[in-house]
Amino acid sequence: DDFPLVESDWVSHILPIILSRFQDSPTVGESALNLGLAIVKKISVQTFPLVTRVIFNVLEETSKWKVKVGCLQILKSYIERVENLDRDLLSVSLNLLIPVLRELVHDTRKEVSNQSLETLTVAMKGINNKDLEPFIPELIQAIQNPLQIEESIQHLGGVVFVQTVDSSALSVMVPLMVAGFKQPKFIIKRLCARIVGNMVKLVEDPLDAAPFLDDLIPKIKESRDTVSEPEVRDVLSQT
Repeated sequence: DDFPLVESDWVSHILPIILSRFQDSPTVGESALNLGLAIVKKISVQTFPLVTRVIFNVLEETSKWKVKVGCLQILKSYIERVENLDRDLLSVSLNLLIPVLRELVHDTRKEVSNQSLETLTVAMKGINNKDLEPFIPELIQAIQNPLQIEESIQHLGGVVFVQTVDSSALSVMVPLMVAGFKQPKFIIKRLCARIVGNMVKLVEDPLDAAPFLDDLIPKIKESRDTVSEPEVRDVLSQT
């Protein structure tokens, strides 16, 4: 089988063409989807970062909803395979996957938002923190419905983190905490500060936290400087 010798060319040059054909006639679109699914079932899981970049490039460049849906279907299929064969690879890829999928969950086209939610749900299986695993369905709901952010933070406020916190956990928790610091209620800001404080104590590799600091630190400082409640301000200052 010589396919491994050419899979890079297939991913870099053939796959983008296939992804762009989903908006064509139903017959062509179905053929393109079947071929795309066949490719991600054939290629090695180590090609996952490259395939993800190719898919995300197409998603960024298109406004056509059928192209978005097809891309997300292929990505979901490949994520399922990666999760089964190399879960650690999926885990370290979540900081790239989740921001894009979070945005697409709120796409104005229902077909896109539904498919992105399905793909996000599969991707979240890459979270390998046992403390967070029971809350994954709720975290997904909070991504889907911002009105549930406050409730989710209140529930997470009771979590005692004991397992090492890596980038897979941070990829879903940091956006939630950033959203929490934007909430007007003092109690939510305080809970976010305590959750962040508990989590960072368990981050063993600073490189895991580095991609998230630019988003998180300004929100902590902004909350500390603007909150009027002294006790909350003290908690924020200690975070």
